Amino acid sequence: MNLSKRFQMVNAGRFVVYSCILVFSLLISLWGDGLIHWNIWTVFLPIWLWKLFIIIGSVVGIGVWCHRPAYRYERGSFIQFRAMIISTALHLLLMLYEVLVCIRIESGSPRFPWTLVFSPLMFASLLSIILCLWAVKNDRGFEVCEFIHWVNGSIPYTCRSCLILPSASPNYPHLQTGG
Repeated sequence: MNLSKRFQMVNAGRFVVYSCILVFSLLISLWGDGLIHWNIWTVFLPIWLWKLFIIIGSVVGIGVWCHRPAYRYERGSFIQFRAMIISTALHLLLMLYEVLVCIRIESGSPRFPWTLVFSPLMFASLLSIILCLWAVKNDRGFEVCEFIHWVNGSIPYTCRSCLILPSASPNYPHLQTGG
């Protein structure tokens, strides 16, 4: 198989998502180790770039749905439209969580507790159980449940390690986990 056929087989959306996650993982690790001294908002930039693509895609999808009524009558298009809205809502909950993490780290105030920061993530986890059942009912099981598994599994462990482990270091007194 030649190289051009391999590039045609690549899913561009997944490539962008995984690239953003990779860059974010590298940046948050370097920031947590104190090797880069960037603002936390800058470190989260690759994740927000990914969310920007999600929002733009959703706006375009809603625009096409509203301006082309013929799509509403195609078989399965309403389920796909709902899946897009659900996925966008989950991404917005994750984005809210990321913004709250940045605010908490930047402020360092114990009056802004970590339980408040993690509340959108917990709500997304509870909502994902219902959404997974909806996805299986509507034969959209693998793609939606794969994202839900990632939300419930990867994000809490990654962010917990990035936030709690640096707090043991004297270089990061603003990351104390109290509150």
